[in-house]
Amino acid sequence: MKHHPYLLIWVLWLVVWLLLFLRNRTMRNQMMWMSVIFMFAWPAADIIYVLDRWTPSSLFWWFPLFEGALAWFWIWGVASVIYEVVFKDELVYVGDNKWRSFRRDLSLLLLCLLCGAVFLSSYFWFWVDSFVATLLCLSLPTLLMLIKRKDLFRNSLYSWLLLLLIYIIIYLLIWFVSPWWIWQIYFFNNTTHTIILWMPIDDVFWYFFAGMFIWPLYEFRQHIKIAHRV
Repeated sequence: MKHHPYLLIWVLWLVVWLLLFLRNRTMRNQMMWMSVIFMFAWPAADIIYVLDRWTPSSLFWWFPLFEGALAWFWIWGVASVIYEVVFKDELVYVGDNKWRSFRRDLSLLLLCLLCGAVFLSSYFWFWVDSFVATLLCLSLPTLLMLIKRKDLFRNSLYSWLLLLLIYIIIYLLIWFVSPWWIWQIYFFNNTTHTIILWMPIDDVFWYFFAGMFIWPLYEFRQHIKIAHRV
């Protein structure tokens, strides 16, 4: 793993995913649902990321689509349940009719399509780098979703903080194995060389928008209210 530190990241995320999956039976459907959906979104993103963001290693071929897809499977699954697992808040399913359920499904589909459209159009039409394109594609759907469900804002913010904490721990462990791995993988052509808490500062922003976006999706789709523990 010393020669493939990037792959060690995904192994550690797998450990976190398994711990959450095995510990919480009630969250398994939510984890699987979100993991599978975003696993298939990875190839489109990584085709662009390898052009101007990083050059990760692969055990199978020079183009790390397989490992990347598994990584997104684990990361997004963790992000979708980490808040409930830590704070132990209860999920309250609010009854709804078929028409409103259909409208939520349609809204969720449009949000995902908007996310992809903003990412691809920003990169190919407006010539922004993949980092900025990612922030745009995550922030716009998140803003629309949280305007509709303002009650999910605090939970989304905590989800980002928890996701970032896990990533800092993982990066710290990788740093001990291979201190120079970041400079071996990241291009740093379009982003700053600033390293904070053993991770590139642009990754901090990436996980901020990712955490804010991914957690409310399931609650938004299922029309779930969060019962906060006193």
